[in-house]
Amino acid sequence: MGDTQEKAFEAYLKKVSGVAGSSTSVNVDYIELGKADRISIIKSSFTENKIEISEPTSIQIPLSFKEGEIFF
Repeated sequence: MGDTQEKAFEAYLKKVSGVAGSSTSVNVDYIELGKADRISIIKSSFTENKIEISEPTSIQIPLSFKEGEIFF
């Protein structure tokens, strides 16, 4: 399913959500976007509404965010 745990998990999520891994054209009116394009669209809609996005510095439990000296 994937060479690494991350790739395997990503493949699993794509499988259960029905999302293709790369941009493919289904028909003239419908284009399935790739991962980077979907992320970009979501981030831009937050930014347009003046919502600041904080991304984790690492993905572990618990998640840690660099927000000054505060960690969540």
